[in-house]
Amino acid sequence: MTAFLQRVAIDRPVPFERGQWVWLGCVAAIAGVLAAVLAVAVYPGGMTKDSYFQLAQARGSVPFNDWHPVVMSVIWRALIALTGSIGAMAVAQIAVAWLVAVLLSWFLLAASGSRIVSLGGLLVLVLPNSVNILGTVWKDTQMALALGLAVGCLLLARMCRGGSSCRVLLGTAFAALVYATLVRKNAVLAVLPLLLLASVLRVRLRGAVTLRRAAATGAAALAVLGGAVLGIGSAVSAATGATSNSQFTQVMLDDLIFAVPPESIAASEKAPPELIGKLAVARAECREKGVIWDAYWDCYGAGANGRGFTAIEHVDEVSALWFEQIPRHLPEYIRYRLMTTGELLSTSDLEFVITAEDAEHGVPPAAPELDRGLAAYVMGGAEGWGAWLFRGWFWLVLGVAGCAIALSRWRPSPTAGMIFLSGILYLVGFFPTAPAADYRYICWSALSVVIGGLVLLAEMVRDRRAARSEAAAAESPEAG
Repeated sequence: MTAFLQRVAIDRPVPFERGQWVWLGCVAAIAGVLAAVLAVAVYPGGMTKDSYFQLAQARGSVPFNDWHPVVMSVIWRALIALTGSIGAMAVAQIAVAWLVAVLLSWFLLAASGSRIVSLGGLLVLVLPNSVNILGTVWKDTQMALALGLAVGCLLLARMCRGGSSCRVLLGTAFAALVYATLVRKNAVLAVLPLLLLASVLRVRLRGAVTLRRAAATGAAALAVLGGAVLGIGSAVSAATGATSNSQFTQVMLDDLIFAVPPESIAASEKAPPELIGKLAVARAECREKGVIWDAYWDCYGAGANGRGFTAIEHVDEVSALWFEQIPRHLPEYIRYRLMTTGELLSTSDLEFVITAEDAEHGVPPAAPELDRGLAAYVMGGAEGWGAWLFRGWFWLVLGVAGCAIALSRWRPSPTAGMIFLSGILYLVGFFPTAPAADYRYICWSALSVVIGGLVLLAEMVRDRRAARSEAAAAESPEAG
């Protein structure tokens, strides 16, 4: 295991000469052009009801609450104050995507020595199942970009031998992991393997890598990350006066409505008659509409007084009812969640959000024809030649296969293995919570497979070059 962990570091990165730096500059410029075109096409950004609610918070027209990450709304408010434009958030997301693409290309060039391989970093700004969400203001997009930034920094940190540059890369990666967890709490499952990777790199800076030292450093890093997330989240909520809305009861509603037999709920002593009646009405309405999840929005009537993004009535009673009924009906619960997970993996919705002028923001799109062209490119893939790119099952299968390869003796790569595992764990984490089949819920899993595959490719090219060099040296007259 110790020898396996030591492979995290690249002891002999390809030395950069002037030509390599010029090439990397050209790749960065190409990525810049792609990012600029994308920013113009989607400006002021694709938005759904979730985005509009956060925009309202950022503008101060509605009070802050924790239905969506408060820190994200605060940052949006700061960007609006700084630039005077609501589109600054979408542009910032695309700028981070550009940085991720450049960091990946830099690593691929240094690790493999191949200019062709280094172009793989541009896939972040080219693939239809990547460009489709970069300009949409969602917490899912920001989580995926934060994780991608963390991975890019960790990949470059593999080639460090110490010094301030290595500390900056590791520090940036850690900050990105904190932000990813702040904007989406279930990101912690995706963060764990990357935090272990960062811990191994940190141990390597201080000496030999051992399993014990890596585990101790990882545990300490996890504690610091948890403290940072809780501390920052609490501080931001306190500073903004954000109210708590018990959003997780939205998931509990689905389980109670779709997994628990109605007669069991009717016979419960934990629920008041009003709640029992409302659950029965919601169940009937969902059945009539053919709805299988997301009852909060489609059947239950949203929050108190019918307002969305607010806590439901009977929050405590719903929680108590869930804890009473789900343990009694585990087979039904598991069947229901297997069904919703199957829907998430086999179907896809919201593959692209067209930018449009809306009363919610009143800003006209900058280039509607360009955005329609982008939509045609994305949806042509989603509904035609590349439909598999938007299916969770495809990325789950590739992720498991990639992880198996990376953790095997045939081509051991702990770095690629941790990246693959990050995407797998994130996707598996939706088993108890999947609220819809939106593509945004699998976007990190897809990106992790792309990055993990590129890492494996770069390492394979490097190993083959090293083998050829050793063979050539062995056959040279001087060797004899």
